[in-house]
Amino acid sequence: MRGQTEAEDVFRAAAGSGTLVRRTGREVNAWHRELRATVAQLFDALAAGDEASLTKLVGDPQIRRRLPSTLRPDSACDAADSVTNPQSVSVAARAEQTPWALTFERGGARWRLVAAGPVLP
Repeated sequence: MRGQTEAEDVFRAAAGSGTLVRRTGREVNAWHRELRATVAQLFDALAAGDEASLTKLVGDPQIRRRLPSTLRPDSACDAADSVTNPQSVSVAARAEQTPWALTFERGGARWRLVAAGPVLP
C-alpha cells in the first residue's frame, strides 16, 4: 500500500544448526518510526519536567512555555505533507480534555516541534 510504514526481516536456517538467522532487512518509510520516537521523547520530557530534553526537541522557547505538562498522545492518525518522505507532520495530542495539534518538521535526520496549540479556542 502506498505510504505504508513497515519493516521487513528475512530469516533463513543456518547451515548445520538449523537455527534461524536474520539474513536481510529493509524499512519502508522509516520516517514514521523516527518521528514517533521523537514524539515519545517529547511527552516523556514534558511529564518529567526535563527542560534540557525539551530544548533539544523544541527550538522555540515560546512554544516550550506553552506546552502543558499534562500533554499526552491522542489516538488520531498523523497528517503528513507527503506520503513517502514528509518534511512536516501534524500529530494529535490532548491536555486534560482539550485536543492539541503538534507540528513537527524534519531538519536533516532530526524531527523538531515547530508549532503547537489547542485545536479548539
